[in-house]
Amino acid sequence: MILQFDENGSLIGSITSVGYPAPQETLDLALTTAASVEDVPPFEPRYWHRTGEGLRIRPRLDLTTREKSESGGKLFVIEGIPAGAMVRVTGPDSGELEADGEAVELLFQQPGGYRVTVMAEPYQPQEFDVRAEAAHGTA
Repeated sequence: MILQFDENGSLIGSITSVGYPAPQETLDLALTTAASVEDVPPFEPRYWHRTGEGLRIRPRLDLTTREKSESGGKLFVIEGIPAGAMVRVTGPDSGELEADGEAVELLFQQPGGYRVTVMAEPYQPQEFDVRAEAAHGTA
């Protein structure tokens, strides 16, 4: 959701039909009719949490990913996961592990689509879709 403010900081409008985070071009367009804009997530538990200071937007983890095809399947690496975060995999092979603060390397050996979810309080959960193809052998 994009909130639009006038030059005094008063709310003058909102755009609710856009996903979160909003694309930069949408934010730029919203600025054509407002002095400033704020991109805020929808009011859902995955985006918000309560602190001693009140209701706050959950921060986003700064994760980086890379994929590499290996002879045994698809290697998916996630960096930037804090120790104690949970990594859940759903798909043809499913499971869950607790991160130790190092890069997490997942090898998908069964062909198909996988969803990898990283959960670490108080951060927003992040999801990644990974597709592993069937290995091509020689006859």
